[in-house]
Amino acid sequence: MVMPVLLILILGVVSYGLYINAVDTVQQAVRLGVRTATIGDTFGCPGDSAQSQLAQGQAPTVYGVVDDQISGNRWLSGVLPGTPISYAALVGNQTNSQNNEILMTVAVAYHPVIPIPKLLPSTMEIAQTYEMMVQNTLPSGGTA
Repeated sequence: MVMPVLLILILGVVSYGLYINAVDTVQQAVRLGVRTATIGDTFGCPGDSAQSQLAQGQAPTVYGVVDDQISGNRWLSGVLPGTPISYAALVGNQTNSQNNEILMTVAVAYHPVIPIPKLLPSTMEIAQTYEMMVQNTLPSGGTA
């Protein structure tokens, strides 16, 4: 009699833990993407891979860094093979060109391993946004 309740409780904890892992992975991916963009790397194309770009002697792109971070998560890549990732990036501050910012959002469709009817839907969107100031090079003779 206690076993079904205990089993549902354990499955709920596991599902919630995997969801938190997916949220953390998307959050880390958007941070890395914004950081890559602030240092001047190109945005590239969705589906790029930073690892293959580095192996070919090219600089990694923003999308390559984000895609590698998300595909590196075992649970996300196992649950989401071929699932598209949506990106949005806003670059620049028209009123003050010395204070340019990059604002980036990454959204992923997440499918829980163990969906629980009426508690945990079969598909959710995980979206994270991050903003960082563009790093300009130091003027000649400047020190850090």
